[in-house]
Amino acid sequence: MLFPIPAPSNYMPLPGTKSYDEAVKLGYETPKTFQEWAVVDHNHDGMTWISKDFYKFIAESREVINNINQKYTGTGAVITKSDLAPLEKIMH
Repeated sequence: MLFPIPAPSNYMPLPGTKSYDEAVKLGYETPKTFQEWAVVDHNHDGMTWISKDFYKFIAESREVINNINQKYTGTGAVITKSDLAPLEKIMH
């Protein structure tokens, strides 16, 4: 198993990409200044390209994976099936 386990993250559309243009068509309100780009909020209200259910999945799975990563310390660390159970529950 690779450590740390990478957690899912939110996609940020960047200007000049096809995905950015599609996000704008879906209602994404783009930052207008460098200062606004520096404080982009990754909450669901601004991410018009994903459903609320998928956003919830990302947030819940990130929390479980971060908990697993915190437990995995040192060479003798063991991740058990019970550690992975919350992630399996989210995925089904």
